[in-house]
Amino acid sequence: EKLVRSLPDSTSRAALVKSYASDRRLDGAKRVFEACPEKDACLYNVLLSACTVGRDLASAEKLLSHASATGAVDVATYKTMIKAYLRLGDARRARAFVQTMRFVGVAPDYESFHELLEAFAGNGGAAMWEVV
Repeated sequence: EKLVRSLPDSTSRAALVKSYASDRRLDGAKRVFEACPEKDACLYNVLLSACTVGRDLASAEKLLSHASATGAVDVATYKTMIKAYLRLGDARRARAFVQTMRFVGVAPDYESFHELLEAFAGNGGAAMWEVV
């Protein structure tokens, strides 16, 4: 905790979380995250990515819910979840995140749609136009 508080900014703290995550030490990444005095979208996104890469979608969903409640979400937050569900082969759930983005006022970007279109195209393309 002392180390985390000594870091000068959120970017440095996010780098420390990412370092733990890249070593597959999700528990350490979570402890660093919890010790951070301020949590912005960047910090949430780094831990969210670590959770999804580790296929801990339950923690990712919980983290997303908390980030949303505090207003610390951006397009990258939702793209992380979209990609996670697409990696698991759940294109319908990934698509639901695009709808959620629109509902909460976060505009989906090109990459959000590109990921979905690729997934639907790979499944025969029948539902591709539903994405648009």
